[in-house]
Amino acid sequence: IKPGHNLAEYITDHGIIPGLKLDQGLAEIVQTGEPYTVGGKDLYDRARTAYDNGFRFAKWRAEFHIAKDQPSFIATEQNAELLANFAKECQLAGIVPIVESDILQDGSYSIEECAAATDRILCAIFEKLEQRSIDLSGCLLKTNMVTSGKSVEQPATSDAIGMATA
Repeated sequence: IKPGHNLAEYITDHGIIPGLKLDQGLAEIVQTGEPYTVGGKDLYDRARTAYDNGFRFAKWRAEFHIAKDQPSFIATEQNAELLANFAKECQLAGIVPIVESDILQDGSYSIEECAAATDRILCAIFEKLEQRSIDLSGCLLKTNMVTSGKSVEQPATSDAIGMATA
C-alpha cells in the first residue's frame, strides 16, 4: 500500500469493490439461550464512516441452530429485526447490505427440518425488510445451504441438498 492510501483505496485501485463486516459478533438471548447478532449501536455512523473510507458493501450475519424448539420464534424475530435494521442503516449510508442467515450444521436434524427452518427464517427476514421499506434491488441475501445436520444418521445427498437449497 502506498503511503497515504488506505486499504479500501488500494483495493479499489486494483479494480475490486471493497466491503466489510459491520456486525460485532454474537450474544445470547436470555429467554432462549440462542444467539443474536450485536452491533446495532452507532450502526449508521459506522456504515457512513465505512462509506467515506471507500467501502461499498457490508455484511451482517445472523446465526441459527436447529434443535428442540429451535430456532425459536423469539430468536427468529429478533434476528430478522436486526438484519432489517442493518439493511436500512446501510442503505441510508449508501452501502449495499449483505443480509446473511446462517443455520449451523451442528446437530442431528434432517434436511426436511432444515428446509422448514430456513423457510420460517427467510419469511421473517423478508417481512421485516418489507416493513422497513428496504430496496431489495440494492440488497443481497446470503443464505445457508439446506442440508441435514452433521450428526444425522442418514446424511442428505448432494442432489437433495442442491434441490432443497434451490
